[in-house]
Amino acid sequence: MKKKYSICIIMIIIISYLILNAYCNENKKIIIITNKSVNGKIDQLDIKNIYLGKKTKWDDETKIVFYIYDDEKSLEFFLKKFIGKNVHQYKKYWKKKVFTGKGRMPKSSNSIDDIVNLVDKTEASIAFIPYDPLLDKNIQVIDLK
Repeated sequence: MKKKYSICIIMIIIISYLILNAYCNENKKIIIITNKSVNGKIDQLDIKNIYLGKKTKWDDETKIVFYIYDDEKSLEFFLKKFIGKNVHQYKKYWKKKVFTGKGRMPKSSNSIDDIVNLVDKTEASIAFIPYDPLLDKNIQVIDLK
């Protein structure tokens, strides 16, 4: 009887952990922020092409500057959701572009404040950060639905 009870408790703990983990991963929210100078519509394909270095100019021909928020969990989530790569694949992709002379490594920071300040001060810039309801800088938040 004790053995069955212990197995039931263990199963409940495992199922609870899996449900909680799935709920937490689903409710992570990454937002895309841009400098106020960025005009026009941005969709998920644009984000992918920008972060792969395939889209280098906005519609008005200004050069795109993109930043990477280099927090392990946020970066992994962003890359998986928007780019379709994991961190290792993404870094390898950029190393190859740099080695072949087809691009420069993206600028990154592991500080949200740094990323927000860079986007605020750099014309035509874009970045991703975790959702922050207290974000009050002079930047735009892009709604991707």
